[in-house]
Amino acid sequence: MIVGAGGAAVPIRVDHTVESEVAALVRRATDEHGRLDVLVNSIAGEEPLMRQYGSFWEADLTHADVALRQALVSHMLTAKHAATAMVPRTRGLIVEVTEADTLGAGGNPIAWSVKLAIKGLALNMATELRAHGVTAVAVTPGFLRSEAMLEHFGVTADNWRDAGAKDSNFLESESPLFVGRAVAALAADARPHRAPVELLGIEPRLRVYRRRWPTARLGRQGTA
Repeated sequence: MIVGAGGAAVPIRVDHTVESEVAALVRRATDEHGRLDVLVNSIAGEEPLMRQYGSFWEADLTHADVALRQALVSHMLTAKHAATAMVPRTRGLIVEVTEADTLGAGGNPIAWSVKLAIKGLALNMATELRAHGVTAVAVTPGFLRSEAMLEHFGVTADNWRDAGAKDSNFLESESPLFVGRAVAALAADARPHRAPVELLGIEPRLRVYRRRWPTARLGRQGTA
């Protein structure tokens, strides 16, 4: 997809719960390209261990420690080493992908804790990094047409609208490209770290950039 859009992509296998592997990844990026400009962190967004639903007092927490390390500590390790590369240059953007532009999160106590903590992580990083010219934000996609959701509804990226017969809300879903365009717009902002520290969903953030660059292609990806 990236190459098809005219970009370049290098797949690298990394266990983001192992700090030495994360450090090596960031070091490779800076060695090969001279700098690290943007980190988009969506690790374990659909971690299977967070898929259980129901009352929190009925949740199976047998593997909670594993889930928290895979879905939360991994974010901390990756952001830490990205910041280490960005701070000396007094520029850079760290984007934490989470869920819902509120302090709540659905599912179960593991998912609640992870989604809420990622928002807090972005908030704390933004406060600390602002003085160093580095920006940290949390972005919250809407109803995302991820591969998992397409599989859940039994549709593809080409006929996804057919899922509207099962759930009409899916007709308002967003392509992953929609999130990507929001991040690209933010990365192109010369001084994003001067923006107020706040929690916004993708749609209101794009409204900001539509006003700034009315000719930019930032539209909702309902037809993509």
